[in-house]
Amino acid sequence: MHVEGELDALTAPLLEAELRDAAASTKGDLVVDLTGITFMDSAGINVLVRIYKVLDVESRSLILQNASSPVRRALEIGGASVFADLR
Repeated sequence: MHVEGELDALTAPLLEAELRDAAASTKGDLVVDLTGITFMDSAGINVLVRIYKVLDVESRSLILQNASSPVRRALEIGGASVFADLR
């Protein structure tokens, strides 16, 4: 799944709904391409944590690809890099 724009309190619920749908409609790991994310705050990180937990129950992985340096830094500061496979 490719996402773009700002990932904040306004857009996080929309992304969460999309990711939950994607997780429900696939059987393998969920790959999220962050190339287009220009900003991410704690609301975005929280969405990714919740989706990780959904997938983890089924022994599936959340794979985050192509995060820009600022987005990668936000993920690391928020502790999300501990659980997500950052590529």
